[in-house]
Amino acid sequence: GGGGVTERMRIDSAGQVGIATSSPSYTLHVNGSVAGTSAYNNLSDARLKKDIQTIPNALLKVLSMRGVTFNWNHAFETMNLDDGNHFGVIAQEIEKVAPQVVSENNEGIKSVAYSELIPILIEAIKELSAEVDSLKGQK
Repeated sequence: GGGGVTERMRIDSAGQVGIATSSPSYTLHVNGSVAGTSAYNNLSDARLKKDIQTIPNALLKVLSMRGVTFNWNHAFETMNLDDGNHFGVIAQEIEKVAPQVVSENNEGIKSVAYSELIPILIEAIKELSAEVDSLKGQK
């Protein structure tokens, strides 16, 4: 028999890999922290993209977002949540402003692709800079 051995990794029939989860919702689903010595790289080559447009009203989007501090709710025991205090956002709130950065797993748990918020921040800073320049010109 299994002798009390706990499963730590699974590759499901769809090829999704789960580490510390028996039901992966993503191509690689890690239930716990991940570390490395290099950055995670998102593919960003212009040749891979089409219908490219600058993000409109980025500052308005950012002003609609709320940054929070939080501790994990340990009612979700199987998720291997730590005891630290964290910075983040609330997926349900971000979904109202930027729905394309929010996804939902097969258990209804929502997640945010934080790296996809960066372009919104870039454009919001540029909008603020233009406002500041305009105000300076009025003096």
